[in-house]
Amino acid sequence: MACAVAVALLPTTARATTVTAKASERVKKNPLHTGDMILFGKIVTALRYTGQKKTVRKVIDRELLIAVGEPLRAGRLRETVQRLRNLGVFRVVTARLEKDGPGVKVVLHFDEKLTLLPVFSGGRCGDRLFLAAGGQDIHVAGRLLQAQALYTLFAGTHSVS
Repeated sequence: MACAVAVALLPTTARATTVTAKASERVKKNPLHTGDMILFGKIVTALRYTGQKKTVRKVIDRELLIAVGEPLRAGRLRETVQRLRNLGVFRVVTARLEKDGPGVKVVLHFDEKLTLLPVFSGGRCGDRLFLAAGGQDIHVAGRLLQAQALYTLFAGTHSVS
């Protein structure tokens, strides 16, 4: 007996990849919006975040390789930006440097992406119907926690996982 099952994840990954590709192209051209290269080597006087809505500050802080009171190094700033991108919850992460008296203020800008994905599937196996609906999230409560829920109906039997 042959069974047919259809699965769809929304939003489509092709669309998300296109948006990410455009954003990363823009960032590759100017990964650090520095304004002036002489700001490297100066003492970091402040760290500011913009665009962060869902992500808890603690999640971002643990990825930082730069700190207030330390000299700003280009390599460490680039690595920090890359580590934040690698979390997978931001479309774009950029760093902007601003002169702040004798030091430098680092402004990290985030564009968070939708991490809650609906899951739908269905099919038929002989005369039995299979339906499933649910969702999964890789960034629950802004803390990089994963969760998923799925309701399934198979041949009149209901289950939730």
